[in-house]
Amino acid sequence: MSQTEERGRKDLAPLQAAAPGDRVNILIVDDTAAQRMAVESVLVDLGENVVAVDSGREALRYLLDHDVAVILLDVNMPEMDGFETAALVRQRPRTRN
Repeated sequence: MSQTEERGRKDLAPLQAAAPGDRVNILIVDDTAAQRMAVESVLVDLGENVVAVDSGREALRYLLDHDVAVILLDVNMPEMDGFETAALVRQRPRTRN
């Protein structure tokens, strides 16, 4: 787990909406470590909580306890691809939009 992932996981308060000036959560979902690191390196300068996970299942687990502003989702992953993950995310009213 990278420093940003660890920092993001420790700093996040579950199920709280971001107040003006608060950091929002950005979730990266990709099974390839190099891709996750590349996207993370671009986003880290935004000053937001960047959280990276390596599977659709891990993303769904994370979303049970955390709100996110945006999900960057790889569509080509083993087990559960990005399309299936997105469909499951949209099934829940809390994460539908």
